[in-house]
Amino acid sequence: MKVNYSKTSLKQLKKLSKTKQIEILKKIEKLKNDPDAGKKVKKIF
Repeated sequence: MKVNYSKTSLKQLKKLSKTKQIEILKKIEKLKNDPDAGKKVKKIF
């Protein structure tokens, strides 16, 4: 799963429903604990 977060995508994230936001944030949390997260995600926030 390859994800890139920019200020624009974060603005879009805020527009989503709460349940969707929670889903996405959980995915981000999982990536934070992944040792290869740096390769998968260039920048979170």
